[in-house]
Amino acid sequence: MEEIAFRSYPFLKLNNAFGLRVTQLVVAVVFALYHVALGWSIVTAFLGPGIWAFVFGIAAIRSNGIALPTGIHVGLNVTLTILGMGGAGHESLFSTSQTESDTNAIVGLSTRIAVLLVGVYLTERYIRENRVT
Repeated sequence: MEEIAFRSYPFLKLNNAFGLRVTQLVVAVVFALYHVALGWSIVTAFLGPGIWAFVFGIAAIRSNGIALPTGIHVGLNVTLTILGMGGAGHESLFSTSQTESDTNAIVGLSTRIAVLLVGVYLTERYIRENRVT
């Protein structure tokens, strides 16, 4: 449902009107705010779905459809659930526990920044290769 709402017709219309950079940013913010409306904290929503929206968006553009971003999204959600990071109320195959240490926070934030950088890089590369804005 999320890929239909965020990576299909609205994404294409925004992309045609404003270009890929603006579309990626707008959809990422709205996607994060949608998760806030579902009860996620603002920080978690922007550092999770808000960042992954860049990956889902470029996957939709590159594949010219929503099957690839849907597959990535489902795979990510299943993997997080299996590893016990799917959130409260989700059964998991494994149970993980993390201490509230500075090291864990740095690793978690670094991983998220790396995903964001990959999404932005792939977006910019696509724009340059296809001479779009």
